[in-house]
Amino acid sequence: MVDFTAVGLLHCAIFITCLCKASPPVLRRPVEFGKRQRSRDERADDPTENGRQKRFLPIPRPQCEGKNVQITKAQNISMARVDMLREQMELQGLGAYMVTNKDAHSDEQLRPYDRRANYLSGYSSEESVLVIVTKMYSVFFAYGIPNADQQIPCNWQIRRPGSLSVGSFLSRIGEGGKVGFDPLALSYNDIQEYSSVLLDGGLIPVPVHENLVDVIRNETDPEPRTPLLVHDIKYAGRTWQSKVKQVRKEMKLRSDVSAVVLNTLDDIAWLFNLRGYDYEYSPTFLSFAIIELERIRLYIKNRVYKLTDDVVKHLNLSDDGKCKDPKSTYCVSVEEYGTFLEDVKRLSTDPEVQFVWIDAVNNAGIMLAIGEQKVHEELNPVSFMKCVKNEVEQAGMKKAYLRDAVAFVDFMSRLEREVKSGITWTEMTAAKELLKYRRRLPLNMGASFETVSAVGEHAAIIHYQVNNDSDKPITTEEVYLVDSGGQYLDGTIDVTRTLHFGTPSDIEIDTYTRILMGSIDVASTIFIPGTYGRELAFVARRYLWEGGYDFWHGVGHGIGHFLHIHEGPVNLDISLTDFINTRFFEEGIFQTIEPGYYRLGKFGIRLESVVMVTQAVNQTLADRDYTTHTQQFYRFETISFIPFEPKMINFKMLSPQQITWLNEYNRQCRFRIGTVLWNQGKKLAYDWLMTKTEPILEERNCQSSAASVFTRIFELCFILTWSLLAVL
Repeated sequence: MVDFTAVGLLHCAIFITCLCKASPPVLRRPVEFGKRQRSRDERADDPTENGRQKRFLPIPRPQCEGKNVQITKAQNISMARVDMLREQMELQGLGAYMVTNKDAHSDEQLRPYDRRANYLSGYSSEESVLVIVTKMYSVFFAYGIPNADQQIPCNWQIRRPGSLSVGSFLSRIGEGGKVGFDPLALSYNDIQEYSSVLLDGGLIPVPVHENLVDVIRNETDPEPRTPLLVHDIKYAGRTWQSKVKQVRKEMKLRSDVSAVVLNTLDDIAWLFNLRGYDYEYSPTFLSFAIIELERIRLYIKNRVYKLTDDVVKHLNLSDDGKCKDPKSTYCVSVEEYGTFLEDVKRLSTDPEVQFVWIDAVNNAGIMLAIGEQKVHEELNPVSFMKCVKNEVEQAGMKKAYLRDAVAFVDFMSRLEREVKSGITWTEMTAAKELLKYRRRLPLNMGASFETVSAVGEHAAIIHYQVNNDSDKPITTEEVYLVDSGGQYLDGTIDVTRTLHFGTPSDIEIDTYTRILMGSIDVASTIFIPGTYGRELAFVARRYLWEGGYDFWHGVGHGIGHFLHIHEGPVNLDISLTDFINTRFFEEGIFQTIEPGYYRLGKFGIRLESVVMVTQAVNQTLADRDYTTHTQQFYRFETISFIPFEPKMINFKMLSPQQITWLNEYNRQCRFRIGTVLWNQGKKLAYDWLMTKTEPILEERNCQSSAASVFTRIFELCFILTWSLLAVL
């Protein structure tokens, strides 16, 4: 799945540092303060991309013109909520209030309660948005906003990138006007990146510690009561104690850092070898953590429900959730979630604490509690530790992708067969049935995200989500794009394929082929240690650019191990700014390669595969002074084996090297996936796979039917022999 808005890193134009304007921030590194790498696709969905104010143009709303404008019940509710918010703004003396779809953890998957911008506007999609309410206006800022025009009341402005920046709009409230915001719903990075936006307009930013949207809604935050799950060492590969030891080692390398504060949920879950059920698709749980050299604190909601006997034993806890052995430096004290900020404030006043290490994605409330003079801002140490998978995690990911590919191929073979025979399938029924196939598999823990099941023009909406109103039949006339995944105890799946069950058009073949060629070239690249994703990302776009095409999301993203489908800080991204917190490729990092093309209102194509960074053959090189040394090289090892759509490939466009790569990939699909299908007696799925992976001769037209039959016989003999040896 593309890392476009799933991470949900909405960066609003906000500034808080005026609170300490008289004293400049302490720079902990000789770099521009507060910068961190943000992927191209994050910036594409950011109303104030990298502090360079995007300009937003109001979109035409023809259904809002005339005397007979129909107002739905949902729109009436939205307008009433805005009126109540303005009453609260008046009590606070605010000229404007900013509302986001963002939580205190900058998490990519939000609970419904944290989608405050949606609650206020009536918008239903999970795309990142920024809502600004003033005394006179309600404005909805976003990049990709499918269905917004139909859902948001006509007395709102809806703005896409165009002419008016967020800062320019806010300037309308007048110099000296107060702009309120919830510091827990903004990141530290938001504050630092946009430090001049409001002050330049003579505005006064005001942190409001009780979110005003929460004040007006007549409901409470439903606190999760599902128990935690210990992620067994046979899947995790390392004890949590060894991970904490490594964190402390990183702290000691920065001699004046006394504590590390974590608020990113996947980092916390990975660090403690715990998983949870607080979110629908990501096995994380609401939590914070503070790691000191001699103390470990974990903050969770509803300890009484979360702490099972297994978790108590796993963390070495006493019955009340406190550290069982206070003398041990590897003993966790589990505290209530709501006490976290008070404990952070104590760090700021503790004379023994020199600096507190926080990440730019920590919420701004944490920074305010610590005080900037004690902040050491840097990518948190757990983030990169997590993305470099150990040998056990690597093996688990490979097994999970093979297991999942068998189910995917099995279902897709059935889908194509039945669509061609006239059986009705729709986007929604296909998505539901694919999930059923995955749920039958060993170690499956559900879906890793909501499936993008998209036909025709829906495939041009990058994060399209089918619903009862938009559900469309799958036919032989249009492309079918499916971006889906599963969570397994040994890995997280994220794969995309675009198929056509009839005859694709010339432009669909051309763009599909160019996308595939770019994918192959990236997957085939040999590179040296220290290479960043931005240095490889252009390779995937090369052939699209040559044809006059492009796409506006990242080429690829990291992927978690039974965690988030999007994982930093390593990404395939062509951004040329904000490099400081970007990390380069290292052995053991898993990465998606997913170029695409989207023709609005017509069709969309995306091909997503997953690779792992591994060693290539080392070479002996001669330096300029003619001394020799051994140079290490890396390459990508493909771990997802799902066939491409041959009827959408113009084989004459492929180079001999690309044909060689594709033939080897198809051979691996047959061997790894075909063998399992054959052994399971799934002949129809096996035949479908064989058809999709027939060998390609350099001159495709020269491939005779006799050669194809011979190849099928050879493959079948090979699999039978392999199966017999396995039994013996």
